[in-house]
Amino acid sequence: MIPQQQQLARVGDYVIESQIGSGGMGLIYKAKQISMHRIVALKVLRDNLVSNQKYLDRFFREVRLLASMEHPNMVRVYEGGNDRGNVWFSMEYIQGDDLNLYLMRRTFKFSEYQARFIGRHVALALAYAWNYQRMIHRDVKPANIMLTKRGEIKLLDLGISKKLDDDPNAMGHTTADGLLVGSPTYMSPEQVSAGKDIDFRTDIYSLGITLYHILAGKPPYDGTSVVDVITQHFSAPIPDIREVRPDISRRFANVIKKMMAKQKEDRYASWEDFIAALDKCDEMEKKRSQRKWGKLPLKQILLAVAVCFVAIPALCLLIPDAQEENVTEEAAPRQSMILSTGSTEKIREIAPQQQYEDLKKQILLKLEQHLSAKDFDKGIERCKNLPAQILPGGKLEDFFKADADFKFKLDIFLMKFEELRKADEKILH
Repeated sequence: MIPQQQQLARVGDYVIESQIGSGGMGLIYKAKQISMHRIVALKVLRDNLVSNQKYLDRFFREVRLLASMEHPNMVRVYEGGNDRGNVWFSMEYIQGDDLNLYLMRRTFKFSEYQARFIGRHVALALAYAWNYQRMIHRDVKPANIMLTKRGEIKLLDLGISKKLDDDPNAMGHTTADGLLVGSPTYMSPEQVSAGKDIDFRTDIYSLGITLYHILAGKPPYDGTSVVDVITQHFSAPIPDIREVRPDISRRFANVIKKMMAKQKEDRYASWEDFIAALDKCDEMEKKRSQRKWGKLPLKQILLAVAVCFVAIPALCLLIPDAQEENVTEEAAPRQSMILSTGSTEKIREIAPQQQYEDLKKQILLKLEQHLSAKDFDKGIERCKNLPAQILPGGKLEDFFKADADFKFKLDIFLMKFEELRKADEKILH
């Protein structure tokens, strides 16, 4: 028999369009809010949770709290309600995929700078929740981290988050109805043991497990049963990501190991400390890149400079076609100076950093247009040829190497274009 909740056509002000997910606490629908003319994600709680009035009171208090929180890396919660026994809350509808879907595609492999990008933005959201309301998430995992079509990171499912000043008995690992809160694969030892003194460091642990997972392609602790996994959280040695991914820097590997420390006191003392550790990784990577360039023989440097002049005309490939794009009035003068191949003097008038930023904006705009037009051939070609077009050996290349966010967005665009190509090939065959 199909559960009643799956037959819903309308809940309050929301018309159900389709079911887009499910979890231990409820079903998630794509819905249209009639009064606001907007598409939302609507989460409807399961019947066994609705029957507990104490749980419902706490639920609506949390929804009101979450609706008051605004952060670019958090999914915005709008409102909650109870319509004829259907208890729900609505939230921002995000177009994109969660990280778990990427992991299921075995050919996809997250790089170190992608992992740092993800870790940083999830940490910013969790730091905001902790500093603003002393709130912890309790279920950080790949399936709850969304990568939008624009390359943004969004943290999902704050519905089981907890404030530190909540009922201590509610801070453990089960709900009032005995439902396990969190996912055993990613839960910290203190959360598994229903500790009453858990704090933000339990989320640091879960994020560490998540970062290991997206780099290794599998979680650090795995087993044939929940008990096996939980036991490893307590007693198994902390694995080194470099054993399965030797390309990961030792510094970042140590960051992940510190996040996964068995005792919370051995983890980072604050979210700010963790973010600072990521900044240090970025800084060291930039220094390694500069040292590598500085050690090149004079002949190679001169060759790179020569290639630089040869590569300048290649920038023309990045210029939007006059028939395809309209450049904003504000950006047009600057873009014409940057991309003009007829006057090197005009290029020198603008600082290299500004040249790079303007070029980057134009590249992303062009890729957005290719994606909207489903022109995967041009999109793939532009993504793959891009590094050779950022003036190899020049100042713009240095900016490109240090720009993890931009490279991450390019990887996502490339993946989207390749998905379009595969879909096209299936239609043809």
